[in-house]
Formats: sequence, structure tokens, C-alpha cells
Amino acid sequence: MRALRAAALVVLASALAYSVRAQWHTVGHDVQRLPWLDGVAALLLSVIGVGAAMLAWRAMLADLGSPLPPLAAAHVYSVSQVGKYLPGSVWPVLTQMELGRGFAVPRLRMATAFFLTLLSSLAVALSAGGLVSTTIPGWGRAYALLPLCLVVLHPTLLLPLSRLASTLLRRPAVTAAPTLPGVARMVGWMALQWTCLGMVTLLLAHGLGTHVNLLLAVGATALSWAVGLVVIVVPAGAGVREGTLVLLLAPTTGTAHALSIALLGRLGLTLADAAFALFGLLVTRLARRRHSADEATASR
Repeated sequence: MRALRAAALVVLASALAYSVRAQWHTVGHDVQRLPWLDGVAALLLSVIGVGAAMLAWRAMLADLGSPLPPLAAAHVYSVSQVGKYLPGSVWPVLTQMELGRGFAVPRLRMATAFFLTLLSSLAVALSAGGLVSTTIPGWGRAYALLPLCLVVLHPTLLLPLSRLASTLLRRPAVTAAPTLPGVARMVGWMALQWTCLGMVTLLLAHGLGTHVNLLLAVGATALSWAVGLVVIVVPAGAGVREGTLVLLLAPTTGTAHALSIALLGRLGLTLADAAFALFGLLVTRLARRRHSADEATASR
């Protein structure tokens, strides 16, 4: 089993490294002309955004009855998220289910938390996408309806919709119902997530010599992520997310700048995922060493 886990980690790490290398080949020139201060700030906000997404998932898991310590949650979530860089949508949930066993989290509960968080993320991202209605003329009324997606976050609707999603994707069935306070805590972390990632778009636009309204930056970033999430056959929404962001930003920044912003944002999130995965593995190794040292001390 240990050898199988090691092999799986090698595959995930290889997929992530390949993704970073491919993106660097595309955006290397843009990185060089981006002011270092804007680049560092954007990367830091990307890491905070990924961390907020992890805390949203942790809040849902705790609401279902399996609270994890922050470091344990960081380990499970960060390693599982690398699986989204592989084709198909199954790897993150399977990884969470397998790693959760080491922290006494039932597999079915871990799958339930995954699907409830995924559907909630989609609803919150679409709702945040309604912010683009404040800056994009002509389509304002259509985008203004997107916040209605928050309705599905009520537990009486979230549970059956998650069951439907798990059935359509042929994944483990969702059984446990979340509570309204638990959903509220999760949504709070997701709001922080999209605020941070929207500010990444804002900083990248500034660094490339153009300007984007903060509401447009947050709304376009969230909406493009939601569109990429729906297209599950593409690893991490690659291409779909960037194309959507370009369409939303181009009227303000121009197509060339919008494309650079989208590609740099993708690279930043990939590096943030890599940093979190490395952190999760490091924490696990340190915890194991400490546990072994404690056992050796107790045996003396």
C-alpha cells in the first residue's frame, strides 16, 4: 500500500510539473515584463486564495461530523488538488477518500464533503460572477441574475442537488445533510477566496500596464472558474477558463492584455497548488518523525 501511495504521488507531481513547464513556455515573456512586486503580491494572494478554498472544504467536513486539525486538512486537501491536473474528474475525490482514512474520516463522508463543497463552490462562483454586470454594458441584466444561484446553498436544496451530481458522475452517493451555520462558514471562506483571486487579476492587469475595475476583476475571475469547472473533461478547466476570462476582460483591457492576464493567473494558481502540496507533504513527514521520536522516547 505504501508503494502504491508513493507511485500515485509521483504521478501527481509529474502532472503538476508538466503543467508548470508548459505554462512557463507560454507566459515566460509576460513574467519577465511584470514588475516583481506585482508578481510576488499576485502569487501570495493566489496562495491565500487556495488556502481559503481549503478552509471552506474543511468547514464543510467539520459540519458533517469530521473536524480535521488545520495541518491535517492542509495535507489531505493540498495533495488531492494536484489530481485535478490529470484528465478526468475522479482523482481529487478518490485522493481525499484515501488520505482521509489516515485521519479516521469515513470514505463516504469524505466523498459527501467533496461534492457538497464542489456544488457550493460553483454556486458561489456564479453568484460572484454577477459582479461583472456593474461594468459590462448590454449584458448587465443577464449577469445580474447570477446571484440567484445562492438559493441552492440552502441545505434543503444543496443535499438533493449534490446527490444528483454524484449520480450523474457515477461517484459515491451523498448521504449526510449540512447545516445552515456550516454552509454559512463555508461561504465566508469562499468569499475570501474570490476576493483574493480577483485581486490577483487586478494586480496582473496593473503590472501589464492596463486597468481593471475591482468588481469586474472578482466577477470575471469567479465566472471563468465556474465555466471551467462545468467542462469536467478538461484537466483543471485548462483553456476554457482562460477563454472565458479573455472574453470578459477584453472590452476593458484589450484582447492581448486579457490573454496575458488569464495565462499569468493560471500559472500563479498552479504554483500556489504546488506550494500547498509541498507544504502538505512536508508537514506529514515532520509529523511522522515526531511520532517516531515520541514512540522511541516512550519505549526507553
